[in-house]
Amino acid sequence: MGTRMTGAIAGAMLLLTLRAVPAAAQEASDEQTAADQATGDDAATNAGSEDEAPADDAEGADSIEGEEQAEATEPTPEPETPANILEASDRLTRGISLYDNGDYAGALSEFEEAYGLVGDHPARFQILFNIARAHERLFRYDDALDAYSRYLEEGGAELENYATVQATVETLRGMLGTLIITVNVPEAEIWVDDRLVGTAPGSVSVPGGRHTVELRTRNYIAQQTEVQVAARGEAELFFELEELADEYQGLSPLFFYGGVGATVVALGVGIGFGVSALGARSTVDARTPPLATQDEIENIESLALTADIFYITAGVLAAGTIVLGIFTDWGPGDEEETTDGSLSLRIHPVFGPNVAGVVVGGAL
Repeated sequence: MGTRMTGAIAGAMLLLTLRAVPAAAQEASDEQTAADQATGDDAATNAGSEDEAPADDAEGADSIEGEEQAEATEPTPEPETPANILEASDRLTRGISLYDNGDYAGALSEFEEAYGLVGDHPARFQILFNIARAHERLFRYDDALDAYSRYLEEGGAELENYATVQATVETLRGMLGTLIITVNVPEAEIWVDDRLVGTAPGSVSVPGGRHTVELRTRNYIAQQTEVQVAARGEAELFFELEELADEYQGLSPLFFYGGVGATVVALGVGIGFGVSALGARSTVDARTPPLATQDEIENIESLALTADIFYITAGVLAAGTIVLGIFTDWGPGDEEETTDGSLSLRIHPVFGPNVAGVVVGGAL
């Protein structure tokens, strides 16, 4: 119950403060108007008490004093609250509601948005208290400690809850451990449990317990490890990051040409078996009457099935060859290799009564 009321009170006080700036300006304007009106009344009294003043002058003075008094009593328009302050107040209201209902992550998001919206408003530091409480409830004691410390620094020793918050800060310090991290690169980001907490080489404070630590930097492969650190304890970690390749070179054209060759071979063999099947079928059809033995029928069916298998294989190889072509490095050196005779490929189909296929020849 105490946690609920503390968060709500801090938010409510800030909402009143955010709205108080235009109101304070209005009060100052009212005070100035009252002062002007009092001055006008004194002048009118003095003018009326002078017996030697001409009647016309007295009447003119009364008229002028009346006009000044009318101007002084005209209402001053109240300044409008800036849109960013209104939105910040709305977000604080939602954040307090989420906090009181146990949605600390949602509340933290609203508090941080409100903190960014208020800009340089003098009450901005008060939002840090709510941010710190949300971090504390999420067990992010390092972030809570940072927010509490900034709250005390910006609010000053005159804060009513200064002593209480200072005691909380000391308690949180005792719940943190230290990770001392070294790395083989000049600078790398330190991510603890998917949160950016600092840069390495260096040390960072984390809540006691088990954590996933990852180092990231440009042009190097990220590396992570698990570490256990006790509260008020230390753990030393060393990371050796591997450098990424300067540039992806692509595949050698030999793979593409190999795919083309295999596709042609499969297609040629399929055509060969298909021609053989047609030839056997034509032989049977040329008879009068066109009768075939069981062996001839089975042979024709076998040749046709084999042809279909090689046709399908050729289609699959062609698709794979297209993919290889996309990832092939077609540098200027490749053309020189093909034009100077270093790579050649010759394919000759071979067909016969009992055989069908291709002969592949060439040199690398």
